[in-house]
Amino acid sequence: MSAVMMASSVACSDEVSQAPLTSILNKDMEKAPTMLHNETFFVGGAYNGTQYTGQSMIHRLSLGEPTTPIVMLPGLGLSAYIYTSTPDGRAGWTSDFAAGGYDTYAVDTHNLAVSGLDAAAFGTENQPALSVWGESKIWKTWGFGSKPNEPYADTQYPVEYIEQLYASFSPQISEGKSSGVEGTGTQSSVKGGGASEQQPANGKKEAVTGGQAAEGPAKGGQRPVGTAQGETTEQGGQSSRNADPVEVQNMIALLERTGPAVLMVHSMGGVTGFEVVRQRPELVKALIVIEPVGSPTDQADLKQHFVDVPYLAVYGDYIESRGQTGRYESCMETAKVLNELGGYGEVMTLTELGYKGNTHLMMQDMNKSDIAKLIMEWIQSHVKV
Repeated sequence: MSAVMMASSVACSDEVSQAPLTSILNKDMEKAPTMLHNETFFVGGAYNGTQYTGQSMIHRLSLGEPTTPIVMLPGLGLSAYIYTSTPDGRAGWTSDFAAGGYDTYAVDTHNLAVSGLDAAAFGTENQPALSVWGESKIWKTWGFGSKPNEPYADTQYPVEYIEQLYASFSPQISEGKSSGVEGTGTQSSVKGGGASEQQPANGKKEAVTGGQAAEGPAKGGQRPVGTAQGETTEQGGQSSRNADPVEVQNMIALLERTGPAVLMVHSMGGVTGFEVVRQRPELVKALIVIEPVGSPTDQADLKQHFVDVPYLAVYGDYIESRGQTGRYESCMETAKVLNELGGYGEVMTLTELGYKGNTHLMMQDMNKSDIAKLIMEWIQSHVKV
C-alpha cells in the first residue's frame, strides 16, 4: 500500500465534520448533555428456536430538535459505516445531517454478518455463501483510481487510508449461486470454509413477481414477504422487482417506528428503496438515491407509486469509465417522467456543479460535507416537514 500512502491528498473543505462531535455540542454547553441522542437497535427478524435472525441493525444519531427523520441505506455488501464515519477518521454523513437538525438512521442490512446470521444454517448441506468486496475491481468501478493503489489525481476519496475501508467490509450472506445484479465489481465468495473463484457481486435475492404476495415465512424465521409486482432489474435501470423482501419489510418496520421520513439509498440499496415506496409511499417524504440500481422508468409505475414522492438522484465523477452510464440515464428518465406527470424529479450531477473527483462512496469523500449541505438545501426546498 506504500504507493497509496505517498499519494497527495485533496484539500479538505469538510469543516463541519472535521470537528469532533463533542465540539459541535459544545456550541451550547448547557444543552449539550441533553442534545445528543445516540442509540443502536434492531428492526425485523424473528426467533427461530435457537437465535434471532433476519433483523437489520439501526444506528440512530440526532442533535437538538430534529426536523424530520432520514433513513440511510447502504449498497450491496456495505455497512452503516459508510454513513457514520470515514476511513481517515472524520465524522460521517450521520453527523453532518444530525448537526443540520435531522434525526438520522443508518442501516446495517439483515444479510450482513454484522447484523447477525443464522449460525445453524452453516451446519447444513445447503449452507449459505459468504461474500466480501475485494480491492481488485472497486478502485475503478467506484472511482478511486484506474487500478488498485493508483488513485486519480483529483480523487476526493481519502485513499491514504483505504485499508480502513477494506477492514469495514462485513461478509454478506447469500443462499446459493450469485445472480450478478449489482454490476459494480466482484466479491470474493467463500462457501463451506474454502475460497472460491471470483463471482458477480450480488447474493441471491428472493424475487417476488406478478403482484402476488408470497405465502408463509421466509427462511430463518423471518417475517412473511410483502407484495410486489412486475418486471426485473438489470444493471443500468428498468423498474426493479428484485428487491430483497426481508429488507423491504424491515425498512417498512423502521419507517413505521420513525414516522414518515426521507429515504436515502445507495447503489443496490436502490431496489429496496424503490420497493418500499411502492408498498408504503405514505411513509416516504422524499427519495434520495445515490448512484442507484434500478431507478424506475415505466410511466405507469411512476404515476401509480412515485408521483407524490420528491425524487433526487446524486452522481459523482467518472460516470462513463465506471460503467455508470446506464444507471445515470435511468435516473434522468425517472426525473423527466416524474416532472411530466406533475411530480418532482431532479438529478444532481456533481461535476456540473463544479465538484470534481467524487466517487461512488461520496458520503466518505473529502468534500462529503459540501455534498451533504447540497442535499439538505434540496430537502428544505422540496420536502414538507
